[in-house]
Amino acid sequence: MKRFLPAVAILVLSAVAAWGAPPAGLKLPSARIAILRGPPPVMNGLLTSACWNQATQLTNFVLDQGGPLVRAKDQTVVYLLRGKKALYIGAKCYVRNRRSVSPSDWFEVFIANRRLSVYYHFWVHPSGATGQDGTPGIFLVHKPHWYARVNTTQFDDQWEVEMQIPFSNFDPRSFASDEWRFNACREQINRPHELSEWSNTAGMFATPTRFGRLYGMRGVDFAAKAHFPRPRAGNSDAGAPNYMLLNRSYYTTESTARVKVHLTNRTLKSLGRKVVLKISVANRTGRGVLQQTTSVKAASDLFQRLAISKLPLGKYVVRASLRAGGKVVHFTKTLLKLKPQPGNEVKVNRFSRLILVNGKPFVPIMLEVEMWGDKPSGRNTPADALEKIAEDSGFNTLCLWCGASPGAVAACEKAGLEVVIAPVCGGYGTGQTLTHRLAGMVRKFKKFPNLLGWDIADEGNINGTEKQFQQRYALLKKIDPYHLVFRNDQGWIVGYGGPGGLHSTDIYMGDYGGGQLIDTIERDAVPRGRPAMALQSLISPPEMVRWPTPAEATQWYFNLLVHGAGGAFWWGAHNGDPPIPGFWKAMRRLRAQTRGLLPALDDSRPVKAHVVCDNNHIRFMLRHWPKGGYCLVAVNASRHAQSAAFRLDAARMPGRGTAERLFGHGAVPYTGNRLRLNFPALGHGAYLLKGAAP
Repeated sequence: MKRFLPAVAILVLSAVAAWGAPPAGLKLPSARIAILRGPPPVMNGLLTSACWNQATQLTNFVLDQGGPLVRAKDQTVVYLLRGKKALYIGAKCYVRNRRSVSPSDWFEVFIANRRLSVYYHFWVHPSGATGQDGTPGIFLVHKPHWYARVNTTQFDDQWEVEMQIPFSNFDPRSFASDEWRFNACREQINRPHELSEWSNTAGMFATPTRFGRLYGMRGVDFAAKAHFPRPRAGNSDAGAPNYMLLNRSYYTTESTARVKVHLTNRTLKSLGRKVVLKISVANRTGRGVLQQTTSVKAASDLFQRLAISKLPLGKYVVRASLRAGGKVVHFTKTLLKLKPQPGNEVKVNRFSRLILVNGKPFVPIMLEVEMWGDKPSGRNTPADALEKIAEDSGFNTLCLWCGASPGAVAACEKAGLEVVIAPVCGGYGTGQTLTHRLAGMVRKFKKFPNLLGWDIADEGNINGTEKQFQQRYALLKKIDPYHLVFRNDQGWIVGYGGPGGLHSTDIYMGDYGGGQLIDTIERDAVPRGRPAMALQSLISPPEMVRWPTPAEATQWYFNLLVHGAGGAFWWGAHNGDPPIPGFWKAMRRLRAQTRGLLPALDDSRPVKAHVVCDNNHIRFMLRHWPKGGYCLVAVNASRHAQSAAFRLDAARMPGRGTAERLFGHGAVPYTGNRLRLNFPALGHGAYLLKGAAP
């Protein structure tokens, strides 16, 4: 979420196709890639292989800024070669002195298709650490298979990079053309601190409309190509693997823990009839505490209750097994019971995957504010800027990034806002220094009654290795088990997660995606009972050449909700002023509408009624309504007015009734189990289906 960091990456690039066009008069650099003749380069981090002499060279790197082009003081030369099955990239990153190279320096490449609808991003640090992200959901099936090698010791005035990216990583449906879009970029942390690149993007590396043009790419071999599965339909359990969940992330005053065992249809079928479910609870020594056995006659029998009121405080192991004949399916989870901390408990409802603040469901509508002490950053920021944001913006949560002060947290509390603190950023410290900073911040703020949690990472692996992030997560949960850990995870890969993996966060917070990203994350979030959120930029969106409008931001938010997201995060209020006319008003409206939807969002019962829509532009979800009936939430994902017919399941819902508008007045009648609704461009609506069976 840093304004100019190169790993600020991928938003929904379908927007690029709609709006993306270089500013009039902008001349983009172009190059024709050299075809590899003979053996490929030896990947050792040194550009000594003979084939690099054939390569196309990209030179004359300029600073990443608006206005006239300014040549970078420390230059970079990029070498490009194209084999049949892989792209080879070399780079010489020149420096004044080898000792000035920081482990947090970057070299990275951005690759998009000609229409700018699909986007890939690969980066490497001088330490050898690598990462990747891209259009949400592009890495769906396997872990990205590419290589990078770095050498920082051979020369006094440069460090060198070699990258090999097999074309099997790319979506062949989008890249079957001679022209690709390309950029190579570099960040140098130490003096001279420079952000430089081949094609000037005018202030943000991830701006595809300003990528250069790379020719000669037709005819590559996408062998071993990945499959790109369609988004799941129905409720969020569809397509999820076998798993077991406890209904809370931890327990304090609850007398009962509910257990949910989810089995795929394939597993249920393989077990056959006469299935026995056995659940046991043991303490850390392995001594049994609770045990119960149930004959499974219906799916409802897979939901069980455990009486935990008499359990002493501590950590317990919950084991479940389903037996049928000689077949057994096992599950293990941890049950944590803590001393109550009144007025300062934040949990996760693992069934609905909503956040619980002191027992009440909560959907974060969050804004990041970069802080300098008690006020947002910026030399001319008014002294009361944070108070104005807290009181007027409409957001219910602020993320205080790059530090926080007790005064700032207290100002948010006074305005009734929750706070997420990002305790480690600027300067990137490493090792013990960073760990001490993190621990100190947690101890300082963990007792504030409006603390929602911690954001421990930003921009992929910029602040350390994945092992270090897991250590920090463990440290946070040890010092402060009562609050949540958020982490940005870019370029989600099903089964692997983003750069944040699957073991260093309570909230999967995907960067710059929409419903497709949430669908992708949900495949891993559902079995773990963790909310999935997404981010959108308010500073200068990389995929747009203008600000998003309030209508676009509102549509994006509801698109997330209907795909199962537990909240949304906008970043970018650096000077305390609303960046978009009318945006604060739109957020206040979203906040009120979200409160109205909470009864439906918090209901975690499986929805058995089915609704089918005849318009692919309409995204929707169906939830139980606590007072009876159902709540249908739908959003128009297109930029044109749409009409849609919803077919209601006649076996579970009456053929005639009304759909009462939850936002606004009036009702829409329906007959013949067909409900027709009209949506303006980017519009949304929520409807209570009266008379539907609960």
